[in-house]
Amino acid sequence: MKKAATPFENNGLAATQDNLTNTSVSSQRLRVLQSLRQRQHSSVELRQSGYEIDTKLCPVLDGFNHPHTKVAIYTLLPEPKAV
Repeated sequence: MKKAATPFENNGLAATQDNLTNTSVSSQRLRVLQSLRQRQHSSVELRQSGYEIDTKLCPVLDGFNHPHTKVAIYTLLPEPKAV
């Protein structure tokens, strides 16, 4: 039986210095999509592992001008420095 990946494993994605340090919106979007293509993820997993994640529910209009009343916006709060 194959071991389930944890949220902190590479999930088979090539980790390079560039794709880990590039914080542009397009690079972040690419990393999230690559990760979600590998398996589903939950903010609960990360919270249980000690990450602080702020969640705000916000109304938004999509690209077709349709309103969505409760879209979750997640923010990873600053992580403690490694000792």
